[in-house]
Amino acid sequence: MTYSITRHTSDEAIAMEGELTELYVKTYAEPPYNGGGVYTEDGFHTRNQRQFRSPGFSLITARSSEGDLVGFAFGFTMGPGRWWGGATEPDGPVMGQDKFALIELVVDAAHRGQGLGRRMHDEILANRPERYSTLCAHPGAQPARDAYDRWGWVKAGTVGLADDQADVMVLDLKKDGRQPVEIA
Repeated sequence: MTYSITRHTSDEAIAMEGELTELYVKTYAEPPYNGGGVYTEDGFHTRNQRQFRSPGFSLITARSSEGDLVGFAFGFTMGPGRWWGGATEPDGPVMGQDKFALIELVVDAAHRGQGLGRRMHDEILANRPERYSTLCAHPGAQPARDAYDRWGWVKAGTVGLADDQADVMVLDLKKDGRQPVEIA
């Protein structure tokens, strides 16, 4: 199957929030998330009000050849000194730098296993001005969690997320190619 990958502005993200929400809720109803808590339509909408207007915001969508939304990824710049609430701060240079916080990387179950997640991942991180990127990953969300390891992400700690613990991960976005960041 062929997919079209498109980058969107904050205003475009706001305009397509209903469509994003539908795929988000469907995806997060799956184990290990099982819906509820922060993984609801209301929770997603509340976070979007702030996140879609954050500095450095970027949204990538993937559509099937029929035009259906089958995936999306978004994030924004987390400035120097900012980190995930409640997470232990990493040692080293990460905290003192701008970081791109990859908030969501969602692929519809029927379209997984075809490299679409990797394409969106690479596209959203391409040409970012930040030195590092960070994300939170549920350790039980296989194979997504394994993919982050393969793609060079390094676990920097954990953070409470809803009723679960999530791994806080970091990736060095060096211009000469992505390199795993060393976390002390």
